[in-house]
Amino acid sequence: MSKAEQVLRLASWMRASRYGVSIPEIQNRFGISRRTAERLRNEVAYLFPDIEAVDTDDSTKRWRLPAGTSIDPEGYSVDEVAALAKAADLLDHHNLASEAQRLRDVQNKIAAAIPDSAFTRMAPDVEALLDAEGFISRPGPRPRIDPEMLATLRHALKAGQRIRIDYYLRSKAKRTWIELSPYGLLHGHRHYIVGRPEGLNDPGVRLYSLPNIHDVHTIDAPVVAEPGFSFEGFVNRAFGVYQDEPKRVVWKFAPDVADIVRNYQFHPTQTLTEQPDGAVVVTFTACGELEMCWHLFTWGDAVEILEPQSLREMYVQELRRARTAAESSSDVD
Repeated sequence: MSKAEQVLRLASWMRASRYGVSIPEIQNRFGISRRTAERLRNEVAYLFPDIEAVDTDDSTKRWRLPAGTSIDPEGYSVDEVAALAKAADLLDHHNLASEAQRLRDVQNKIAAAIPDSAFTRMAPDVEALLDAEGFISRPGPRPRIDPEMLATLRHALKAGQRIRIDYYLRSKAKRTWIELSPYGLLHGHRHYIVGRPEGLNDPGVRLYSLPNIHDVHTIDAPVVAEPGFSFEGFVNRAFGVYQDEPKRVVWKFAPDVADIVRNYQFHPTQTLTEQPDGAVVVTFTACGELEMCWHLFTWGDAVEILEPQSLREMYVQELRRARTAAESSSDVD
């Protein structure tokens, strides 16, 4: 990225941020040293004299550009415009059509702000990038999500309202109405609403699969807070979707896959420890041992489970089950 691009990106960021931008945040965003970040901030201040310091509750210094500060729209790059279009395609790929359309609306607004001469120059390159990138097909179900239901859930989350859902309980093979305090939406291979059901002795926070929700209504009652609950913490503690008690997890990977492991993120809390023989030990804290087993199968004999013991036992059981199934299928004509 050229210095001019960095200055323009920082100026756009400072104008968009209501709470301002700090030097450490500039360092992280651009991957630069503190001294370089300070010089970049000074260059923005030179080009945009209206820059202002933001009062904060702590000692961190922050700066922003007032709303309405004019920044040349030609500063939008081909990569940025193409990234918006590709992000919309990715949302479509995950059955989030309404979100994809919202992103395309933003893309259209940006395109409208770019002068015709600049957009004419950019269009062929944007199209070339989009034609040259795609998504890997991932096997599995792609349940349809009702956009109106998703809109109702989002409205409840923004308004802090409880909801009632007509939910299919697979364990009992029947539908029932559940009153729920929603805390957030969890997107992935499947989509879930995270919330606390009302009327149970020990409700706790649970996951409800969106395809199993047949109807949803908001209730004129406030969301009941779960003491000590953090949505980000709830999401990050699981290896996948299944939630139970988090445990310390330690895996040792063989030297021949060490390069791959060093560039692999198994979990947000992970740490990597290099071994004298070239192996790599990955340590993190999470729950979801069954999903861990499914993932570990893909590494074959290149990984050894050091902790926890319960995961080692489950891995052996699942491996035996898979071998038994394979042997049974080979006996069938």
